[in-house]
Amino acid sequence: MTNERSIDDLMNEFNDKAKAEGRYSDRAFWEVPRTAGSILDVPETPESRERIAWLRECIAKLEAEAKKDSALVKQIQPPPADAAQSPLPKKAAG
Repeated sequence: MTNERSIDDLMNEFNDKAKAEGRYSDRAFWEVPRTAGSILDVPETPESRERIAWLRECIAKLEAEAKKDSALVKQIQPPPADAAQSPLPKKAAG
């Protein structure tokens, strides 16, 4: 059996239920401030700091490679021709 309700219908139903329970704040999830005991309020550990540093290094390497690849592509590609400066096509004699 399939559910014929759209995502919008489900979202509206969820929001209506939250409003009825007094939990609806009309804010996006990223606008809701952290609260004590929240999963977002987990303290850092030495391992997590190392992992974050490693991830930042990986991101920096990837960005550097992307810039290098982008520069190579620009060297290979000819500059775009200016349509206003290009000659008009010649008409075939007929």
